[in-house]
Amino acid sequence: MKSVFLYFISFFFISVFPYKGFAQVDRFFFEELDYGDKIEAIDSLNAYAWEIKSSDISTSLDISKAVMNESILIDYTKGRAAALQTLGYLNYMLGNYSQATELYLKGLRSYEEINDVKGQVVVTNAMGLLYYQMGRKELALDYYDRAERLASDIKLYEYISRIDNNKGILYLAINQPEKALDSFEKSLVYMEQANDSRGMAYLYNNIGESHLKLNNFDSAQYYFDLSLNIKEHIKDNYGIAYTLLKSSDLYKRRGDTSKALTTLNKGIKVAQDYSGGPLLMDFYRVKYNLLKEKGRLPEALYVMEQYNNLRDSLNLKEEKLKVASLELSRQLEDKVSELNLAREVQARNKMNNLLLAGLIILLIGFIIVISLYYQQKVRANKELQELVKIKDELFTIISHDYRAPLKSLRGMLELMKMGGISDRELQFLTAEMLVRFDQTDEMLTNLLHWAKSSIDDQQLIPESFTVKQILIESVSSFDNLARQKQLDVRLDVPEEMKFITDKNAFLFIMRNLISNAMKFSKDNSIVHVNASKSNDELIIEVQDFGFGIPPEQIENLFRWKATGRSGLTQGVGIGLMLCYDLARKLNGQLTAESHPQEGSTFILRLPKINNYI
Repeated sequence: MKSVFLYFISFFFISVFPYKGFAQVDRFFFEELDYGDKIEAIDSLNAYAWEIKSSDISTSLDISKAVMNESILIDYTKGRAAALQTLGYLNYMLGNYSQATELYLKGLRSYEEINDVKGQVVVTNAMGLLYYQMGRKELALDYYDRAERLASDIKLYEYISRIDNNKGILYLAINQPEKALDSFEKSLVYMEQANDSRGMAYLYNNIGESHLKLNNFDSAQYYFDLSLNIKEHIKDNYGIAYTLLKSSDLYKRRGDTSKALTTLNKGIKVAQDYSGGPLLMDFYRVKYNLLKEKGRLPEALYVMEQYNNLRDSLNLKEEKLKVASLELSRQLEDKVSELNLAREVQARNKMNNLLLAGLIILLIGFIIVISLYYQQKVRANKELQELVKIKDELFTIISHDYRAPLKSLRGMLELMKMGGISDRELQFLTAEMLVRFDQTDEMLTNLLHWAKSSIDDQQLIPESFTVKQILIESVSSFDNLARQKQLDVRLDVPEEMKFITDKNAFLFIMRNLISNAMKFSKDNSIVHVNASKSNDELIIEVQDFGFGIPPEQIENLFRWKATGRSGLTQGVGIGLMLCYDLARKLNGQLTAESHPQEGSTFILRLPKINNYI
């Protein structure tokens, strides 16, 4: 009775108060329950998160993350696997394909641990869909085949049918209609056994498309008619409209313009009745092209006017989107203010972010040119050539790492203009954009620090300080990142340990090393920061338990060609190069040890002396 009561209360809070309510459910289900009730609660919450994955992405994310963490704490592999499956799907829907891939693979391994073959089938099929969306069709087909073999072993006919349908769609996309037709017909066998009318209707439509690509017009017409009859019977208006759109293409290819237009008009009426905005725009576009081809220009222009009116109405449909747009603009303005970039210009027009970013790139280029100019006066020809090489690599970094947040910003603003995102999606994407700006800010800081030290020939001034105090300050700078990834940062430093060196240079090195360790740590893992002395030499070790660095990258890690650990984070290579250079100026050394999939350790050794090179 206790678990049933808590289950009811939790879903009441989730439904009515999707943010604060979940925090309440979290306490009820995980802190107040015994082990058996926790298992039941995890299964129930996983089912709920999966149920609302499309209608309420933000809440589904919150629930799945909390459930995954609790499953790890109590070593409940099935709960962890289901949560990872949902998180993978949500990231797939949000376009975070790299993160979705990682989550799906972790979920697959979890299902394999407990020999849950059905779970393996679902995730493996999802991996196929993910790689198909990423354009990696050969890899997608490989995952579909693996999923089909697993499903066949346990006679999971429903999923065999889905997988064959997915394979057929892939074959159509790569223009292999014969193979597509074979896959669709296999899928139909299992779909008929399950007596799934809606599934059969869509399969008939796919089979019709395959025959159309093979120029089997009579067969295509037969299957389109079958699909249409079922969809009309079950009143699937979207499906009816979609089949009519495909049928119009059949009539057009047969040269029957009159029937093609009649079919298009019927489809437009259906799409209008159920408010199918995007599909209705497809109808208008196809009808416009057909009329234009036939020289019926006045009618074509009228259809184009309808298309434009529909597009405008969709862009202005949600009044809430205007409010969300204003809020997004305010947040972006605040962030740009933190970066000290043209605060007054950003306040007038958020689109000027693109211009400001261009100005940043020009400013950095100008600083680099000045640096090269001064270096030319005091260095030999060999050093000048090295600086030119560094300049070229910097511009490569700038053109890549600064372009990414700009493209993301442009994409988000275009989505806002088109009305293609909900309030919750807008909140989530805004948070993602702020993370992107944080990364860009870090890279800009490192670049400016490098330029300043190169131009001014930065003087280092030794002073005494408490080592633990500096390390605590360095760790606290990244509290948000630690909370986000649920990292346990452990300091093993004697309380009264003091040292004499340049305090600012030491602080810069430690912030970079600790920041990198957190970024590349796996979620829910540990970051160790240890300090010790040996013969007046200070030894700092920063250890993470992330994915490690490939051996072939270790020797180039502190050179300009290094781009961080597999290029996963912007600006990391620049930061490491600066740390390495500063360690040398302090008469010390910075080294790294790493093992793939086990983590990395960065070791800083500094002597207690005051004369720097």
